[in-house]
Amino acid sequence: LSFQAAARIMSTPVYDALKVMKDVAQNFPLRARSLTRVPVDKKMRNEIEENQKHFHEILGIQPGEARLFLNGLQIDLDFHDPFSILETLKLEGKVMHGLHELGIKEEILSRFMRLHIHPTDDSYALDVRHSSIIWINNIEQDHSYSTWPASYQELLKPTFPGVIQQIRRNLYNLVLFVDPVEEDTGDYLKLAELFYHHNLPLR
Repeated sequence: LSFQAAARIMSTPVYDALKVMKDVAQNFPLRARSLTRVPVDKKMRNEIEENQKHFHEILGIQPGEARLFLNGLQIDLDFHDPFSILETLKLEGKVMHGLHELGIKEEILSRFMRLHIHPTDDSYALDVRHSSIIWINNIEQDHSYSTWPASYQELLKPTFPGVIQQIRRNLYNLVLFVDPVEEDTGDYLKLAELFYHHNLPLR
């Protein structure tokens, strides 16, 4: 019956498909009899079976189980409510908007959003927009970097291993958390000063 329900939904015009899926899901006992008469295309059956096998091997999802994913991110419904899901949607929307502003659109954007990134336990993220960070330079605005190209196409040009492309964008950021009373603080500051005086494309 699940295959026949899927066939019924897929045979519906696109603008009505969600409405039909909702009706079948909410009124399944009433619709079961009519679903038994729905033919299932062999190609569709094979595709569903392949998907079931793939989901079981990759994600451990058994046929009949339900999971919610957003851009490849699994949403655990035991811990999330509609409000937290909405917040996740907003964050994903910001990421998509940022990629779109970089010129990453359509199918390429979809590929970026589906990338599997598995952070380690000791990883963290730093919001470089925070007001507590004091920047020494700004590659996008400082006159000393005005001759550098600003196009992201520069990132596609070949370079020697370990060399950062000279591009007039604040792509690479170095943030130091320093304690003035610690002995090794001076070494970190000297290293940052070295990067700055040699015009590395590093903010």
